[in-house]
Amino acid sequence: MTAPNRQQEQIELIKFYASEIIKCKQSIFYFINNYARICDMAEPEPVKLYDFQQKFLKTFLHDKYSIVLGSRQTGKTRSTQLLCIWLMIFFPGYKIMHINRTVENACTNLREIKQMMQALPRWMVPEYGLKNLDSHILLKNDSEFKCESSGSNVSATKATSAGAGRGLRPFLLWVDESAYVDLDKLSDSIIPTTSKVHIKCKQNNIPYGILFTSTPNGTTGKGEFFFKLWCDAICGIGVYKPIKMHWSEVPDYDDAWYESVKARLRFNERKINQEYELKFLGGEGTWLTDNLIKLLNPKVHKKEYSSGSTGNKIVRIYEEYKPECKYLIGVDTATAYGADFSTIVIMEYQSFKQVAEYKGKLTVTEFIEVIKDCIDLYPSSILIPESNSVGTQVVEAFTLDQKYKNHLYYPMEKDGKIKYGFLTTSKTRQPLFNAIYDYLTEDPDCVRSEMLSLELSALVETKPGRIEANVGFHDDLVMGFGFCCYVRMYDNHLAKLFGRVNIIGSKDIETLKQAFSTANNSIDPKNKSSMIILEREKKLDQYMNKKEATEVDAFSFLNKKKVDDDQSMFKKKRSEIKEVNQIPLTDLEGNVTNKPMGKLEEMMARYHASVKEQQPQVDVVEEKPIEPERVSALKMLTDIMFKKE
Repeated sequence: MTAPNRQQEQIELIKFYASEIIKCKQSIFYFINNYARICDMAEPEPVKLYDFQQKFLKTFLHDKYSIVLGSRQTGKTRSTQLLCIWLMIFFPGYKIMHINRTVENACTNLREIKQMMQALPRWMVPEYGLKNLDSHILLKNDSEFKCESSGSNVSATKATSAGAGRGLRPFLLWVDESAYVDLDKLSDSIIPTTSKVHIKCKQNNIPYGILFTSTPNGTTGKGEFFFKLWCDAICGIGVYKPIKMHWSEVPDYDDAWYESVKARLRFNERKINQEYELKFLGGEGTWLTDNLIKLLNPKVHKKEYSSGSTGNKIVRIYEEYKPECKYLIGVDTATAYGADFSTIVIMEYQSFKQVAEYKGKLTVTEFIEVIKDCIDLYPSSILIPESNSVGTQVVEAFTLDQKYKNHLYYPMEKDGKIKYGFLTTSKTRQPLFNAIYDYLTEDPDCVRSEMLSLELSALVETKPGRIEANVGFHDDLVMGFGFCCYVRMYDNHLAKLFGRVNIIGSKDIETLKQAFSTANNSIDPKNKSSMIILEREKKLDQYMNKKEATEVDAFSFLNKKKVDDDQSMFKKKRSEIKEVNQIPLTDLEGNVTNKPMGKLEEMMARYHASVKEQQPQVDVVEEKPIEPERVSALKMLTDIMFKKE
């Protein structure tokens, strides 16, 4: 080959290298897909990024400040290592500070970075400069990577020292295992070293930022600061963007893999829930138990509604309005400039599932507009605003608004006076948290919001019976949720109005129709059980003859006034009978039974039993048997009418 040809080939090769370097610098994904190699095996293997890993890198490069909550073995560390390699090679003079819980862990990350750099083409990688140590490298293009730790005696700068992070002035600060690092102390040294250099990076279009990556480490102690950062990020407070990486997002992992992981951890529930299920379990003084916290399984909201005149108040919606349902809207009001937030929690009454929420800092006037938007979104609703402190402004505004006044909640006072809203006092606070606990233990899935789940996880018992948010945390959504819990559990008047029983659908009605139509036995007036059945059948017939009888509240089976009168009569009758609780219960056929019954059924059964006991002995008229189909249909109807959730 002649010299001119060889020279021409070299020129073309240089052009190719230059072209590839430009493409790699413009896109980290081009670099990873075409050149990056993993060195875990004997031979380097190409890197295959999963969708959630690509999303993580895109989010960080766009938003600059991120906090990553990731399960073990999901590739969060490997993705960050590739990010560091890309930055050091294609942005000369790039400075990276890496902090880890121990210097061994930090050096392991650097060693893996060096291995992946060695697997790249020689023309791409700058040579090492003056430093090529286990904890510190300096390339000839002046890019630098330095490790620090937070708790090791090995020769390395400790991240908890007052000067940690100040010497290098990093463009990128990466804190791995952040929940195990004393971030509270570290933050005093991080911010001064990054703020000014980040301004210069922004001016010169150089990537920069702060990145926290970790699994959870509880809600108190060393993991408290990371937990607070994550809570703030989820709520949109501060600069950090939340990124979650759960093991179930990895296509190669299945249930069999998960079972093998649990076996390797010797089925240590706390480790499994923290390191793989990403649960922030409680520490000393935490109100909710670890078992209950791990059952909280927040969902991703289906859509967002832009509320307010400017449309910048976001209401997160988990389930859209259903005309056949009724809703409770719990409202906790705060000032725009205080530490607390104004919140709204909307619960569907029948299933008691969370359907929507809002959390933000607004003036009371702005917040009232958001509340009205929520009522418009869920019109069949009762509004339960706290009537303490600044909340009184919300109550007053709605009492003067004729369009929305009828939505306001008021408890039935003994003196007959109407007092709108929910008054939080020492007498109502403890029952409120008891109601929260009962509903959470009964159905942890009733909470669909991650923000609410995190607030619940951060509740502590500061003294016997006093439940509140831990220092530095918030319980604003918890209170809105608690208002709904309290009213649903303790307000019997509202229970009658809303009918705290199952919704009867058209299929159920057809089933009842068929069951009753197949039973043709005659009704004996002397047979009390038969007469009860006849009365129930008449009510069912009246109900089914209504034109609108398709899917309505099952409480419409009953005549409310008659029920109230019956209860008053039974109560009076029971007071006249000595040791009424010793009277054996009888079912609708008159047989003694221990089967659990609804409250009204039990009162009826005891009443009839007491009457029978006091009647003089007469010749017993043999009662005709009731056909099984009719008894079965009545049982189904009774279960629907009187079953309480």
